Amino acid sequence: MKTHDKSILTGLADLSAGPVYPMHMPGHKRRDLNGTGLPCSYDITEITGFDDLHAPTGLLKEAMERATALFRTKRTFFLVNGSTCGILAAVGSLVKHGDRVIVARNCHSSVFHAVQVMDLAVSWVLPEYLSEYGIFGSVRPETVEEALKACPQAKAVIITSPTYEGVLSDISSIAAICHKAGALLIVDEAHGASLPFYEKSGYRGEYAGSIPFRELSHLSALSCQADLIAQSAHKTLPALTQTAFLHIGRDSVFLDEKRIREQLSVYETSSPSYLFLASLDACISLIAEKGTELYTAYEENLALLYNALSGLRKLRVFYPSVSFTGCF
Repeated sequence: MKTHDKSILTGLADLSAGPVYPMHMPGHKRRDLNGTGLPCSYDITEITGFDDLHAPTGLLKEAMERATALFRTKRTFFLVNGSTCGILAAVGSLVKHGDRVIVARNCHSSVFHAVQVMDLAVSWVLPEYLSEYGIFGSVRPETVEEALKACPQAKAVIITSPTYEGVLSDISSIAAICHKAGALLIVDEAHGASLPFYEKSGYRGEYAGSIPFRELSHLSALSCQADLIAQSAHKTLPALTQTAFLHIGRDSVFLDEKRIREQLSVYETSSPSYLFLASLDACISLIAEKGTELYTAYEENLALLYNALSGLRKLRVFYPSVSFTGCF
């Protein structure tokens, strides 16, 4: 088998079946000593033949190249410390200690931690509040534009899209405004890792019009000129908890890969779990091979659900619409 054809799981299976005793971490020596049923035989960290997550040249480099090709980004990095470390590294990559940034007030705690660690000056922007549902709506482009005019020294803008509730912002317009002002855009798309793949659906059933599936793939930050995008694979893709991606957007004006790697080495463990890395690689392979089939079935189920919910009398369901009048 050629090296570039070998998945991480295949490499782990070969290692587990081999005759070499592990004189290295972890302490269980790839044996389930406690009878827990955990896959200890595959639980390794960086050893000879299995590459280095922070300076990949072999197995991991090839796995991340497969992810880069699938997401169609300039570069995709595997994360084993969740989107949290991706956000911290993204902020650290784009700004220096004491710089000013513009941040949406509904951002994840990792953004606040980045602000604290780097002692950043912050100008806050508020997304619209949707009183009907008691949640925040989208961050309006004009709100970002006003903030950048008030703070022309801002180096970066940081927003969340989609939110936990599924609200998307107009990333394309916001990115254009940021770049015109000389600022870079970081998008926490932790809950939107599935967005780029809706185009793989072949569903054309009776209720296909119940939800605008097709538009979703074009509203991912990956397609909207954002510079750095963090996505949690474990939230909406079939991958283990704690797995995530950090992407350099396909149309990003930011190209300092070295700086990103440096920051990831600061915020991410130096002993990555190969179970997590294999999970990411397997997830990528699954979507590449069966994405059309899986998303067709998924969207059919969603369409049926939304159609059924449309008849509710006592409850109101937060329903997406193709507009940016407060939500998507």
